[in-house]
Amino acid sequence: MRMTNAPIIESDKDLRSALVRMSELFDAPAGSDEAYEAEALAIMIESYERRTIPAVALDPVAAIAFAMEQRGYNYAALSKVIGSSARASDVMNRRRRLSLSMIRRLHSAFQIPLESLIDEVPIVASPKKQPGRRPLLAVSEAGSRMYGDSPRKK
Repeated sequence: MRMTNAPIIESDKDLRSALVRMSELFDAPAGSDEAYEAEALAIMIESYERRTIPAVALDPVAAIAFAMEQRGYNYAALSKVIGSSARASDVMNRRRRLSLSMIRRLHSAFQIPLESLIDEVPIVASPKKQPGRRPLLAVSEAGSRMYGDSPRKK
């Protein structure tokens, strides 16, 4: 068992010192004492960060967008996983919640943690689907064209 002088990190000042030392050891040859020290420092840094930095939970849409960006996927890939381009668009624009089958397929295909996919997504109402939002003039013109009448002049 090798011994190292990697410090226990108990404060932000210790963390900064450890990060500076880690950058000095970055290109250490594999198997060397310096590489072993770098590995020990990485463990200590990770331990300190887990204790002090709160984890930020991504909502499902943000998690999907992040995974797509990191892995170079596009909407076509998302559409294949979710089932259709309309569904993919609705999910990404927060007009549709993820179903259990979508969650399973996204987890499997994009390796997104299940915890990130099961949170509630606030649904945003689409103005197109709200009744009474179409201007009356547009309705009368559309009706006129349907029956062969000429549209009303302005």
